[in-house]
Amino acid sequence: MVADRLLGLEPRPTAVFCSNDLIAIGVLDAAGAMGLAVPDDLAVVGFDDIELASLVTPSLTTLANPAFTTGREAGRLLTERMAGGHQGPARTVTLPSPLVIRASS
Repeated sequence: MVADRLLGLEPRPTAVFCSNDLIAIGVLDAAGAMGLAVPDDLAVVGFDDIELASLVTPSLTTLANPAFTTGREAGRLLTERMAGGHQGPARTVTLPSPLVIRASS
């Protein structure tokens, strides 16, 4: 597993930010199997705030993914472009992703 290789590096990382909560939960598992204490030896943060994030031990610090808002905004932008309301280059839209602090950091 990639997490085993990552946590076996010298020097070992003190924190890992994962692209989603399922990967972060895998890192929590790998850290536990290596005898690492989370968050004392390793802080772990995920992205999505899936329901399981609050149920694992230690509970996972994560960034909440505004999936519904993302979909709504994408639909609005597409509708606007299809109606000819925006002819320029693609735009960047930044949505808030609140940090949900739990026990893994």
